[in-house]
Amino acid sequence: MTSEVSHKEFFGYKVHPAADVFPMMDETRFKELADDIKAHGLISKIQLFDGQIIDGRNRARACLVLGLQPDFVSIQCANPYSYAWSLNGQRRDLSDIQRGVIFLQCQKGAEAIDAAKKEAEERRRAAIAEERSKRVDVPNPQGIGGKSNKTSDSTLLDGQNCSSHLTKQRQRNHDNRSSSIAAKSAGITPATMQKSQAIFNAGPEYANAVANGAMKPTEALRKIRNTKKLERIKALPDGKYHVIYADPPWQYNDKRETGDHRESTGAEHHYPTMPLPDLKALAVSGLAATDAVLFCWATFPLLPEALEVVKSWGFAYKTAFVWDKGAGAFGHYHNAAAELLLVATRGSGVPQTDMREDQVMSFVREEHSRKPSAWRSMIDRLYPHGPRIELFRRGEAPPGWHVWGAEAEDAAI
Repeated sequence: MTSEVSHKEFFGYKVHPAADVFPMMDETRFKELADDIKAHGLISKIQLFDGQIIDGRNRARACLVLGLQPDFVSIQCANPYSYAWSLNGQRRDLSDIQRGVIFLQCQKGAEAIDAAKKEAEERRRAAIAEERSKRVDVPNPQGIGGKSNKTSDSTLLDGQNCSSHLTKQRQRNHDNRSSSIAAKSAGITPATMQKSQAIFNAGPEYANAVANGAMKPTEALRKIRNTKKLERIKALPDGKYHVIYADPPWQYNDKRETGDHRESTGAEHHYPTMPLPDLKALAVSGLAATDAVLFCWATFPLLPEALEVVKSWGFAYKTAFVWDKGAGAFGHYHNAAAELLLVATRGSGVPQTDMREDQVMSFVREEHSRKPSAWRSMIDRLYPHGPRIELFRRGEAPPGWHVWGAEAEDAAI
C-alpha cells in the first residue's frame, strides 16, 4: 500500500495546525486502519474546523489511497488546540515524553488563540468606548459594562507589581506547581513532564521532531544536554603553556537504525562532540609558548582529520604513542584495540629528560573515552618543567595542571 501522499492536505482541505501537532500513524497502524475502512467503509466523518481538517487526517489519507470519497462535517469548538488534545492526547502510540511535548505545544497554541481573542475583544470594546465618547449626550464615566477603568488598571498594576517582586525561590515554586499541573493534565508524571519541558524549551527544531516522531525523546535530550555543555565552554584562557594535552571530542558519523529512527551511537551518548571545522577553528596556537609540545589523542579512522587539527593549531606532527587497550571493539577491518597519542611540536619540543618511554604501552581502560591518568603521568615525566594545560578535560584539574572544556570543573582558568 503506497503512502506517497501529502500529510498536509487531503481532498482540497488543509490540515489544521492543531491537528498537525500530532504525528501521523506509523505504517503498520495505518495499514490496519485502511484495511478496516476498505472492509466496513468510513464510519466516522472527517471533522473540519474553520475549513481545515481538525480530526481524521489518517482516515482521510486512507480514503485517498483507497480511492474513496469521505464524508466531512464542520464542527464548532472554543479552541481547536484544546479540542485536538481532547481527541488525541491519550493515543496509545505516543510515548510519555512525546505526549508531554505535544501537550505543551497544544497549550501554547491554545494560549495564543485565547490571547488573540482577548486582544480582538479589547479592540472591539475600545472602539465602542471611543464611539460613545464622541456622543456627549451619552456619557459613560464608568467605562464599558459599568466597571471603572481605573479599578481595572489598578488590578492589573497590582498583579504586575506582585509578579515583578517574586523572589527566585517563589518563581521556582510557581514553575514547579505549573509543571505538576501540566503533568497531571497530560496524564504523565512530573519527572517526565520536566523532560518534555526541556525538549519544548529547546525550540521548535527539537519539539516538532519529537512530537511528530522523527526523533526519539532520548536522542533529543542527549543532543540538548550536549549542546548546553558546549555552550558553557568559555573562551580559551590567557597564558602561554609549554605542554598542551588534548583529547578532542571527535564527531563520528556513527548512526544506527532503531525502527523508524536513526540514532547516534558511541561518543555522542557520553559527551558533546564537535565537528571538524569547529575543532580546527579553536585558537589553540595562542596558548602555545615559543617552545611547546602538543599531545593529541586520535583514533585510527580519524587520523587524517586529527593531523589537520594539529596543523591548524600551529604544531608540526613528529610521532605518536600507541595505547594498547587490550580489548577493543569489532571493526570493519580488525578488532580495534588501540588508540594514538600524537606528538607535535612548536619550536623546540624535545623532552626535558634523557629518559625515554616505550612507544606502545598497555593501560587498563576506564569509563568511556576517559584516558588513563598514567598517560598524563608519562607526560609529566618527559616534561617536568613549564606550565601545562589539558584541553577538553572532564572533571577537576589534576595537580599542577590547568584545564579547559565543557565538562572541566576549572574551565575558567
